[in-house]
Parts: sequence; structure tokens; C-alpha cells
Amino acid sequence: MNCPECGATLKGDEVVCPNCLTRLTAVQPADQAPSVVYEESPGAAAVPGKKKRARLSRRTWRVMLLAALGVAVVVVGMLIYVTRFRQDGSYYFRQGEQAYYRQQYETALAAYLQAASFMPDQPLVQSRIGWCYFHLEQDAAAIPYFRRAVELDPQRSDAYLGLGKAYYYLRQYAESAAYLQKALELDPNLAEAYGYLGTVKFWQEDYETAISLLKQAVTLNPTDADSLEFMGRAYYEAGYPEEALPPLRKALEMKPEDPQVQEYLGLTYYALGEYDQASYQFRSLLLRQPDDALLYAYLGQCFYQAGDYDQAVAQFNEALALTRNSPVQRITYPLLGWSYYHLGRYAEAVTLFQEAIFFDPESALAYAGLGWSQAQMGQCDQARVMFQQALALDHELKSAQDGLQACP
Repeated sequence: MNCPECGATLKGDEVVCPNCLTRLTAVQPADQAPSVVYEESPGAAAVPGKKKRARLSRRTWRVMLLAALGVAVVVVGMLIYVTRFRQDGSYYFRQGEQAYYRQQYETALAAYLQAASFMPDQPLVQSRIGWCYFHLEQDAAAIPYFRRAVELDPQRSDAYLGLGKAYYYLRQYAESAAYLQKALELDPNLAEAYGYLGTVKFWQEDYETAISLLKQAVTLNPTDADSLEFMGRAYYEAGYPEEALPPLRKALEMKPEDPQVQEYLGLTYYALGEYDQASYQFRSLLLRQPDDALLYAYLGQCFYQAGDYDQAVAQFNEALALTRNSPVQRITYPLLGWSYYHLGRYAEAVTLFQEAIFFDPESALAYAGLGWSQAQMGQCDQARVMFQQALALDHELKSAQDGLQACP
């Protein structure tokens, strides 16, 4: 007995053909002995050749169903990928922005570099890469990206600012000034550009210009501690200690641990004759920098000016014990010699003044001190020569003028 669909041999008791899975219906002819005869599935028409066409139709539907299922899987997968996993330039840029504003600059840099591979002509991406390198203190690496940003968009003041700051930290002040000036032309309210440009002018010893620019920076941003600091330093270096004091005090309030601010504040107090205040600043610094010879020299000057020569000698000797640095020696030896002179230790003073002249042959103060020490030891002929040499270097030096009157 055979299946009416595929012709496979049947045992006679199957309900479904094991070969083609066609559902079978058993019928028994009326004029024959009981036997099992199978007819086609319900609804199948008794048409010649129908068996073959029915089998092909079922297979076709199965193939079509499987194909449709495959297409659906692919479409759903693509939708999931597009909506959740697609990684293009915008995706990486967003990742970079999130990390950048959390100050996670290494993570941000990696994301921005990926974004740049998709969007190489996007100026904001190039600028962001430059800023990441800048914040990671890789100033030379930042410069090409800032340059690319301004090539793509010449109106990007932030990229010009980045170039100015990068060149500043590379100590290429002429280049820094040019880019900072360009940033200000594009954005006259860019406080940072005023601050850095003023600091550049400070290092170039153009103190008057520096003061003007730093004032503008502080006007735009009163909490800019660095601009306040350099404004005070510029006033001091320009010979205006009274004007230097307020910005330095305010800067120290904002940056109480900054040694440069505290040192300049001490020097400013010293220039104003407030030796106790100056001494306090230098002593405070020495608690944190106990091996700084220059601070001992400054402290010795405070004691010397206050007339405490024993303390001055102690501080000057401490400075010399810590270093053989020429600037420190040029400061220390003349005043150490004068300290010994005021203590009546003239022979020791002579030796120290000679050391002072060795380190600084242009020191009129050392020549005058040597002359006075020799005069106290009864060597007026030698002293007179020293006084004349001192006046040749500084014709207004009163101690040398008085010396020549003492040794006519």
C-alpha cells in the first residue's frame, strides 16, 4: 500500500506518511474485503498529475517560509545594530565629549581620534584632539591639530588660543603672542587670551604692556589667580611695589601653597621696607622648601636691614652652605661682608668683600665695603682706591662718597 502523495510504501496503520508527512485518511471499498486504502488529504482535487504538483507546492512553501524567516532575522539584526551598535564619526565624537567634560582626557583622545578617522575635515574634532593633548601636557603634539582646525575654520578662536598656550609652554613666546593676538581679534572677550598674552609680555620684560593686558584679563575674570599673580609680579619688576601688593595678596588667598606668589610677596614687602612681613613670608616658605638657598639669602637681607647682624650672618652662611650658585653668591657675599663689618670683624669682612668682587666685579657695594674695612684697619691708601673704584661703578653711592671724605 502506497502514500497517495509521494508513493512511499506504507504499513497500513500510519496516520501520517513518514516520508512526506502527508496526513492520510483510511477508506474501505464496499465491494471488497476489508482493507486499508488511503486517499489524498482533504481538499485535494482528483486531477491527473496532482500528486506531483501537490508535493512540489508543499516544498515551495517550506522554502519560502524559511527564506522569509531568514530575511526577518537579518532585518531585525540590522535594526538592532543601527539603533544600538552602529559606530560612526558622530558616535565616537559623542563618546569623546562625555569623557572630555569629565576631564578623562586619555579616554576622550582615543574617541576623538576615532571620530577624526570618519570626519577628517571636521574642525571641532581637530580642535578637541589638540586640547586633549594640551591637557595631557603634550604641547608639541597638540600643535598640528590646532593648526588643522584653523585651516578648516579660520574663525575658530579656541584653536588660536590653544596654539598660543601650547607655544607658551614650549617657551616660544613670539609664536605664542602672535596666535594669542589672533584669538583676541576673533573674540575680544576671551579672558584667557589676555592673561596668557600678558604673561608672555612679562617674560619678554615688557612690564607696562603686561600690566595693561593682565588688568583686562582680571576685569573679565576676577577669579583668574594666575593673572593676578603676574600682574603683581609685573608691578614689582616695573618698580611699583605699592601697586604690586594688592594683586599679590589676592593671588595668595586663591593659591596659598604657590611658592612663586609667596616669594614675590616677600620681595614686595622688603621693597616697601616692611621687613617683618617680608621675613614672615620667607620663613613660611622655608618650612616647605628647607633647602632653598635663595630664601636664606632673602631672609638674611631682612635681618640685615632690620639691624640684626648676628641673625643676618647666620642666614647668609646657611645660604652659602647650601649652594655655590653664582646668583646666590652675588647677593650673599656683599651683605655678609657688611654684616661682619657692622659687628666689628673687619678682617673677616675684608675676605668676604674680596670674595664678593671675585663673583661680581661690577659690585660697587663690595668695593665700598672693602674700602671701609681697610679704613677701619688703618689702610687708608688702599681704601681710597676701593672707594674710587666704587664711584666709578656707581657715582651716586653715598657710602663710597663718605669713604673718600674719611680717607682724603
